[in-house]
Amino acid sequence: MRVAPVDSVTLVSGGDAKQQRRMRRYFWAAGTSLLTIGILFVIYMQGALSKIAFVQITGAVVVAILAFYLAFRTGLNLKFADPSLTLPQMSTATVVILYAMYLSNGARGVFLIFVLMAFLFGVLKLTARALMRQALFILIGYGLVIGLLWVRKPQTLDLDLEILQWLALAITLPWFAQMGGYISSLQERLKRSNSEQRAALESGRANERSLLLARDETATAQTMLLDAIESLTEAFAVFDARDRLILCNHQYARTFTNFDTTAALVGMSFEDLVRTSVSKGELIEPEFKNDVEAWVAERVRHHRNPGPEPREVQFGDGRWIQVTERRTHSGGLVGVRRDVTERKRLEQRQAMEHAVTRLLAESGSIGEAAPQIIQTVCEGLRWDCGARWYWDEKTHHLRCAETWGIASSEIDAFLAGSSSLVLAPESAGLVRRVWTSLKPLWLADVSCQPDFNRAPLASVAGLRSAFAFPIVRGEGPAGVMEFYTRDARPPDPALLAVAESIGLQIGQFLTRKEAEKQLRHLAHFDLLTALPNRNLFNHSLLRALAKARRRKTVLALLFIDLDGFKRINDTFGHDAGDYLLQTFAQRLRECLRGTDAIGREIESDGAARVGGDEFMVLIEDVSDPYDLANIAQRILDAAATPFDLAGPEGRVTASIGISVYPSDGADVTVLAKNADTAMYCAKQSGKNKYHFFSTAPIEARTVEQEPVLSHA
Repeated sequence: MRVAPVDSVTLVSGGDAKQQRRMRRYFWAAGTSLLTIGILFVIYMQGALSKIAFVQITGAVVVAILAFYLAFRTGLNLKFADPSLTLPQMSTATVVILYAMYLSNGARGVFLIFVLMAFLFGVLKLTARALMRQALFILIGYGLVIGLLWVRKPQTLDLDLEILQWLALAITLPWFAQMGGYISSLQERLKRSNSEQRAALESGRANERSLLLARDETATAQTMLLDAIESLTEAFAVFDARDRLILCNHQYARTFTNFDTTAALVGMSFEDLVRTSVSKGELIEPEFKNDVEAWVAERVRHHRNPGPEPREVQFGDGRWIQVTERRTHSGGLVGVRRDVTERKRLEQRQAMEHAVTRLLAESGSIGEAAPQIIQTVCEGLRWDCGARWYWDEKTHHLRCAETWGIASSEIDAFLAGSSSLVLAPESAGLVRRVWTSLKPLWLADVSCQPDFNRAPLASVAGLRSAFAFPIVRGEGPAGVMEFYTRDARPPDPALLAVAESIGLQIGQFLTRKEAEKQLRHLAHFDLLTALPNRNLFNHSLLRALAKARRRKTVLALLFIDLDGFKRINDTFGHDAGDYLLQTFAQRLRECLRGTDAIGREIESDGAARVGGDEFMVLIEDVSDPYDLANIAQRILDAAATPFDLAGPEGRVTASIGISVYPSDGADVTVLAKNADTAMYCAKQSGKNKYHFFSTAPIEARTVEQEPVLSHA
């Protein structure tokens, strides 16, 4: 950088207007840097930036702010050819941002915006050559950052995305450099032209020819300016201090208005342009509840007070436009509108996919997760309603399960109609075609589909476009998710790919929940008899004891051991023994569902298999010991009934021990031990009996029948 000689360094005086303007420009840059620190803090809080990195970057920014402040305050900047120190400020900011980008673990898209902000700081000040050098410096620096991240921190790097962003910068920055160079050169030419005009006016008619020449140069400069902005792919506009449009390119006219020429727009206020844009399809943000006037006022407010961050506006056809605006020294405004639809859609889809992943991780069942997933997809994509369809194993049809829709009576009617349908999988239609093909499907206009049975309901609700995707579990379908919107939207292959991925996620969720259910069953139930095992029975007994203590009621525990079961195994084999155990378990359930008062209160898990041929029964709210005797007798009769072993006939009996809370024990261990003791008493007294542990509240009863083995 060339240094201009000065005699001494002097403090800035209040009368130095140029230096004061430079200070104001510096304060704007410093304020932007402080805002950047705030955004970096948010990134740090989100975990994308480490604490050490945040402190280093913040320190570097603060040191840079102080250094440039001292340079302007002491007048040291006057030693340089450019007293505004535009290029040093841009370079310093770029280096700090690139270093921050290297240190971060994510959110690098935000840093690219910072880089563009730093670059645009000099667009209206530097020459095209200087801006091109700065652009090259940024691209080289960004490339080095990508390379270092690839070598040192590849886990934080999405290489494809970073290369895509680098290419976007490589295309964008030269255009901005060319535009800034043109504008900067035109500004200088306009200044010279004005000076020449003043000199011509002062010298009178003698300098008239020079004045005409200056005017020609001005016209040439204006032509060059128009050529420059028309060459931009972005929509470009310049407004005066009264917010009147004074210059724009055809891209601006095509994007925001219904006019074909820019001449028709010149002189229109920004407020009128916003109204034109709304009439063309610019969407009003939901919090304004379609209040056009409130939305126009909000857009005008942002326009008159542009912030450092770009603003994004969506149109009904799905386009997203990024609006970047900057105030000029004269009080006017320069604005650039860029189409960022693809980037925005990518962000929305990624956010939607991550949200679905989080919902599945936090949900206990598909019934809990599905409505939230449907709502997330609809709100993320601005669709109106959706539903999940599942396969009914009993009827072998598809049925609508969970639904979600925006607040609308017509949408509610459509979803209610969908919920009442029963679909055969072999017929046509959106849901059935997805079910049979296992592929996502997009319908641009459901009213044009002859096989769409819900077309009349959709027409009343104003629904136009729809898409659906399968929920795939293993190799087959497990359901279908469908979504509808009142906008006519063309097929979006990228969205269908994301939807297909979500369908696989939901299928994996269903598989995982089914496996968890099976594991819980294996942990608590006996595989052979399907009765609760000892662990589950003990848990049930603990709860029953706690309830009996609170209510001061009586509880009984029956310990059952089959007499002669070993002979069945030894004579007929283990398969026959297993069949006998299964049959006895079923008979035991039937005994506990008897007609007496206690039997009616017994659930299927009132009995449990606790050993090879040992069973236990829990009976709550006992009011009469004779009821226990009746149940025990039914169990003895069930055990003594011969068992058909697929040819031969097997016979066993049972011995039953009975303990009662609270007289026979106050905890699980004591009750179980006393019931076991009572059972052995029944065995020793001849088997095929029941025996109470207490001093015989009921005398033991005996079925005089010996076990007999017979062969067919």
